[in-house]
Amino acid sequence: MRKILDIIAEYQFDLSDQIDLNKINIIRLWTITNEEQMWQLYPKFNTQTGEKIEYEELTLDDLNLQHFEGIFLEDKIHDWNVVGGKLNYYSRIVEQHAKVRILIEYENI
Repeated sequence: MRKILDIIAEYQFDLSDQIDLNKINIIRLWTITNEEQMWQLYPKFNTQTGEKIEYEELTLDDLNLQHFEGIFLEDKIHDWNVVGGKLNYYSRIVEQHAKVRILIEYENI
């Protein structure tokens, strides 16, 4: 599953009003650098048949996320971590205390 969150880049950021970090396992965390470009990363053709794929409504799960294509893949431990149910986010591409949009890929635990 995927979710976009608006956060402040800092240590021990409390996301409890948006998501319970004690109930999910974050698989990947991405910093959104160009959301419009990111939304263009969906499969447009079926690779088996070559036929155009029609979407009734495009979702985050449909996107084929690619590093440096409007989105930046952050490294766990070096750029982010979850400690005590809070997110430590210290990306190299965002200043501390700046507002930022992130995309998390996660699974329920």
